[in-house]
Amino acid sequence: MFGGLVYGTILGLFSQSVASAPIGVITPLTIESNPIIERMTDKKEVIINQLSYLKGQLNGQDIVLTQSGMGVANISLITSRMIQDFQPKQLYLLGSSGAIASRVKKGMVVLGGEVTNVDFGQLTSHGISFPLKGLLQHPQNKKPQPLSFASNIAVNKKLASNTVWGKIATSEMLPNSSQQVGLLAKSGYDIVEMEGAGFMQMCWFYQKQCLVIRGVSNNTAEQITMDDISMSAKSALAVFTQIIGK
Repeated sequence: MFGGLVYGTILGLFSQSVASAPIGVITPLTIESNPIIERMTDKKEVIINQLSYLKGQLNGQDIVLTQSGMGVANISLITSRMIQDFQPKQLYLLGSSGAIASRVKKGMVVLGGEVTNVDFGQLTSHGISFPLKGLLQHPQNKKPQPLSFASNIAVNKKLASNTVWGKIATSEMLPNSSQQVGLLAKSGYDIVEMEGAGFMQMCWFYQKQCLVIRGVSNNTAEQITMDDISMSAKSALAVFTQIIGK
């Protein structure tokens, strides 16, 4: 996927202390990874059980990068694998998104203060409603699964003026229907994308620090282009490097 050195799988090869563990970075698409790859140094490809990662340095930090593909199933699989393969100290999901709220404009960056799978249960003008809440207790960790996930990474730096904390809706509907967008707007969501809630749910299950960073590529009523995605990926990367910088 990336080109470079390829390592075989050796049990325990990547077990490490939290202090030396890398920061995990996932993008759904290759075009969203390209700006990160261009900025990375000391790059080495690592393949573990057919999954390709790129290890290297970014802004003074050790990171490991991979792509998930689109949608909740793909991001859930890859996030779980990255956690098992590298035990990263933090995980970040970077990518593009469509604007819903009027305060969010093309080129801005939204940090996931709250991330919700709006395809799970029923979407109403007051948010998500799930009728069988008694079944939300996870059978493995015995904890009730949240309907929305909050970031647990503290960002103690003054961020650029084009960056806001917001509510992110995850939906695999593409393009988003006008009815869905209307309900999301009434529920106070800022943007919509396709992977954030799956990513957050895996981090919740494995008790990992995580944050979704989404550049805004377009308004949901507009046709998205590859140039829009590339632009929004660069915007997300700029904020990410600021957050992790030593």
